[in-house]
Amino acid sequence: MSTARSQPRLSLCLLFAALLGSTSRTQGQATISIMIDPPEATVHIGETQSFMALVNGAVNAGIQWAVQEANGGSITKEGVYTAPKDIGIYHVIAMATIDGATLARAVAKVTVVMQYDTRPN
Repeated sequence: MSTARSQPRLSLCLLFAALLGSTSRTQGQATISIMIDPPEATVHIGETQSFMALVNGAVNAGIQWAVQEANGGSITKEGVYTAPKDIGIYHVIAMATIDGATLARAVAKVTVVMQYDTRPN
């Protein structure tokens, strides 16, 4: 979801999900939900973190990954997140392709690695 045309659709889906306050959606008789593992991770600048998503209530549902913030790093179609060079809290999004509106969110905390000089003065 790196094209500029898909960003408004993702933003609209995120807004809709936030208003509903839910990560599941009823489609016919089935309730579709997504779980992301891990739901939160601490990632150092430039390093990677693998996320997995499980869709419940749908057969053959695919997952689309995205990073909510414009400069919040990147994520592959396999769910491998690469942290940006700026510290902050960024949101990794998994969206079920079964209906385009079932969302789950994971938080990726990007931190700075501090190195201390342990040599005596």
